[in-house]
Amino acid sequence: MQYRHAGADWIAHAYGVELSPLGRKVADFLGQVARGIYHWDSWSLRHTDWANTYRIRVAVPSHLLATWDFPHLAELVIGAHDLCLRMELEPAGPRRIALVFHQRRRQGSTTERHPTLEESIERTRALLAPILEEQC
Repeated sequence: MQYRHAGADWIAHAYGVELSPLGRKVADFLGQVARGIYHWDSWSLRHTDWANTYRIRVAVPSHLLATWDFPHLAELVIGAHDLCLRMELEPAGPRRIALVFHQRRRQGSTTERHPTLEESIERTRALLAPILEEQC
């Protein structure tokens, strides 16, 4: 996939680290979301184990995660589904949230697969149907 904004190559050059295939995928993805990975804070980028082959954990400022005015949260959710990345959020200190990524695939057990965005929307809308009738 061709990325428009800096990601894995920038991390490798700026911090002199080797990235695993998962680390490269996540760095390129985060670079697209932030319109250049260097727009995430440098502390977060330096303290990430980009070589990990199982999980990539990046602690970011929580104010950047929203669905509209700072749309990174919406973009992360949509992109994670498209890239088969399981993304979870965990506490990472005052005003920081850790984004934790694991590689998944379309088929397999619950711990191996990842639904498409469309499948996830369909399941979520069915679950939330009783309250969705009260739309904005």
